[in-house]
Amino acid sequence: MFIQLKDKRCFNCHIVKLLDQYEPNERRCTDCIKIIYGKLPFETKICCSCKTERPKREFNQGGKKFKDGLYPRCRLCSQASKKATRVKRPISSETARMYKERYAHRSPDGKLSYETRKKLAKWGLTESEYEKLYESQDGVCAICNLPETALGSNKNSSVKRLSVDHNHKTGTIRGLLCGNCNTGIGLLQDSVENLQKAIDYLTTHQTVDNY
Repeated sequence: MFIQLKDKRCFNCHIVKLLDQYEPNERRCTDCIKIIYGKLPFETKICCSCKTERPKREFNQGGKKFKDGLYPRCRLCSQASKKATRVKRPISSETARMYKERYAHRSPDGKLSYETRKKLAKWGLTESEYEKLYESQDGVCAICNLPETALGSNKNSSVKRLSVDHNHKTGTIRGLLCGNCNTGIGLLQDSVENLQKAIDYLTTHQTVDNY
């Protein structure tokens, strides 16, 4: 499976479209924005917090309780407010774990957390596409042919998923690798020449050690 990073999956309709069909720094395609906020050019609205006139697409949808269906506070101010609240009232690890378990069912495929789906979306992958690639490799690393054994950073974390490896020049997805192999080729700058030098180096010293 080959997916180019010049394509991007719309956050709203989940369809992969070319980057020229997106506004700058916008996760939703232009078609979806037109449906939600009306025809281009976008109408504007004044944020109740920063008092700045902004396009309506910079406001989150708020439902029927607001006259225009949008929150009175712009997206930037909403994010700043949430960050300030987290600093004043940090969530304990126990509470975070409880919320993670409570809302795990909200992921579209019923398995992945929002963070994991966000990482996959970075490469234009859905969970089902990732699973197909995973099954095609029999659940093991494409280089060492071993399953991932590294654990997550949290105390009660399970084994990590195989990492998505891609060509840094073309953006083409090459396969799934374990953490060690992915880090290894990354430190060697994805260079075939550097990898061959490493092979020659190990082969030379292995021969010397055998004498």
